[in-house]
Amino acid sequence: MTKIKTRILRIINPIVAKLGKLWRKLKPFLDPILIKLSKLWQKIRDIFEPIFRKIYFQFRFLFNLGTYPVKRVPDGDTIVVVDKAGKSINVRFAWIDTPEIPHSKAEEKSRKLVYKSQFKWGYRAKERVEELIKEKGNKVFLKITDTDRYGRKVCEIRLKDGTFLQEVLVKEGLSQIYATYYKKCPSTDILVIAEKDARRWRRGLWRDEKFIPAWEFRCLED
Repeated sequence: MTKIKTRILRIINPIVAKLGKLWRKLKPFLDPILIKLSKLWQKIRDIFEPIFRKIYFQFRFLFNLGTYPVKRVPDGDTIVVVDKAGKSINVRFAWIDTPEIPHSKAEEKSRKLVYKSQFKWGYRAKERVEELIKEKGNKVFLKITDTDRYGRKVCEIRLKDGTFLQEVLVKEGLSQIYATYYKKCPSTDILVIAEKDARRWRRGLWRDEKFIPAWEFRCLED
């Protein structure tokens, strides 16, 4: 066996050496070509990925695959949908936290600037969610990632054309990333980029000096 191995290596080693020399010669010419091909593929992907995503979600909406009619929008990061049996399901948006809305007349009438700021953006987030859902036929596609302590389904939510609802809210400065609801959320990278963009351009709540994150505001109320 040792003699056979030695003979095989004698045959293979010169071939490998020649291939190595050939690769070193070709590499300076191939590298720029490979880089260009990689950039071209990225451009093609950027063009066609949104198109295929839109077709994919329209197909699912057409055949009611994982889609739910929206019954109401209590606030900017919660919706109530109806399943096929007619049962209401409370849905909490995954990985974001929108500003609070008042839960009493006393809160609504408060003159504290921190309250006014919180509720202003809370109402805007709620209205934006209602607007987006209504524009796309009052149905949503849910990707359930978890169940929270209140029994709500924590979900990624997309509209008929594939629009990622959480991304829109974060990018427009109507919501912030909230680590408490990030569990098993596959689109965290998208939301991180969206928030960086909103902060950079001071969109929405990011330009309001009186605004504090919703999770901090809830601590004031406790």
